[in-house]
Amino acid sequence: METPLIAQELIQAQGTSFPVLPDSFTDRTGLSTMFDQLKQRWHHFTQAVPGERFKEHFKRRQQARPSALHKKILAIGGGILIMGVGLFFLPALGPGTLILFMGALLIAQESFAATRALDWADLRLRRMVAWSLRVWRRSSVEVKLLLVLGAMAVLGTVGLGTFNLLWV
Repeated sequence: METPLIAQELIQAQGTSFPVLPDSFTDRTGLSTMFDQLKQRWHHFTQAVPGERFKEHFKRRQQARPSALHKKILAIGGGILIMGVGLFFLPALGPGTLILFMGALLIAQESFAATRALDWADLRLRRMVAWSLRVWRRSSVEVKLLLVLGAMAVLGTVGLGTFNLLWV
């Protein structure tokens, strides 16, 4: 019995320091195509003008493949469900915020109103971050220390309050 081509390529790749999927394997499974499309979409998204990014993504997606009503309902429902999970994890700033953002993106793929809201929030968030960085750079070490301690106190209070509400 002959060893299949994929197995031979994987055996040959074992001598490398990291796992390698041969081209024939990724081409058959569609992984390389999927990652290429994802990379291309991300490139288009980042090259768009802030405040118009989500609208352009929405229009490009709708032109490429308009969704049927049941798919729109599932995407929006799934986005709302994911945002609910994000709200649950919000006291842990990193994962909660990221999960909320993923749910909003899922909704924005099917809703032009959500797309406009994300573009609006994108502009406001950019302004807020720019202002915060200007204030941070101009502040003395003592003020920076007070800001960090204050942020830690607020986050600790929110975390403790959420813990008490959910588990006590």
